[in-house]
Amino acid sequence: MMRFILFLHILAEARRRLSCFWGVPIAPYLPIPWIGKDGNRLRAARDTGVRRATTANPQIKRIHGAMRPKISVIVPVYQVEAYIDEALSSIRAQSLRDIEILCVDDQGQDGSMDAVRRHAGEDDRIRLLAHGQNRGLAIARNTGIAAARGECLFFLDSDDALLPGILEKLHAAIERTSSDVAACRYTAFLESPPPSRTQRRTARHLNAMNAGCPTEGPYEVSAGNLGEAIARMKICAWNKLYSADFLRGNGIAFPSEGKIIFEDVPFMLKQLACRPRVYLLDDIGVRYRIRPQSITNSVSRAERYRNHRAALADALQYIERRLAPPEAQRMRDAISRAFPKYMPRPWRQRFAFWVKRVFRALD
Repeated sequence: MMRFILFLHILAEARRRLSCFWGVPIAPYLPIPWIGKDGNRLRAARDTGVRRATTANPQIKRIHGAMRPKISVIVPVYQVEAYIDEALSSIRAQSLRDIEILCVDDQGQDGSMDAVRRHAGEDDRIRLLAHGQNRGLAIARNTGIAAARGECLFFLDSDDALLPGILEKLHAAIERTSSDVAACRYTAFLESPPPSRTQRRTARHLNAMNAGCPTEGPYEVSAGNLGEAIARMKICAWNKLYSADFLRGNGIAFPSEGKIIFEDVPFMLKQLACRPRVYLLDDIGVRYRIRPQSITNSVSRAERYRNHRAALADALQYIERRLAPPEAQRMRDAISRAFPKYMPRPWRQRFAFWVKRVFRALD
């Protein structure tokens, strides 16, 4: 009998320690004097333990009661010491409070994580995740997806910022219309030092695309309107709120092989292949920063071209696995028509030829 009591006590302590590790009670905390002749004493001890575990922290109580926060905001952190404070402050200031913030340490060499830990000490909605070595933005986002507990997921780059109230508006749109994805507008801006010609052109291009965003409302995606869907939704991950069940149920993730720069491209095309229910908002929700030190602005045109090819190859492999042959063929045709125009002009013809060659290889 004593061995059995000791075993139960060890089990209760293990549950308590796991509860502290994850930040959310996964099992009632059972205090030491819980065994007795009266069964009511056992129930009373268990109830007391639950109250003690949840009332100490209102945020934990709310998550424990609802099981999942409404939104998980995933923020990869790498060499952004000058910007991470603004990014996290914009998330913490959102009117929707029922969120968690996942900061993924991708092993930068500056003081970015010192700022993150300071914010985490002030806000218990922030959770810290870490890689053993630098693995790139795409895998950092996948790490966040795997650890997220939210009903919906939002990806914010650590050098960008949210505008007030946008998470609440996006979440309300998904709940009201049962959509899989809700997208908002954004504004691209340049750093204060004199920008390069390429950066000015990028800002003009992004803002011109954004200005053409249609009026607010639901949108149906199909293989026949892929080009229009890209223009309306924008081929980026950081202006959208996603249903976590939609992404996980369809196996949608960022490329996991190597460090692909244009990781948003396959992520977006995988979504479109699954024909999501989309709701478009007219509200501007994200301030997108264009800076010389960013990943996309620090590589040559040839390297950008190679990364576009790798990104598209990842999307095509997914399409071949997930879709029936006739539907996959329609997606191929739509991609070959719509996608090359997003390449730099000198590479468009060559890239279109490569897309056709990949399609032939897949047949």
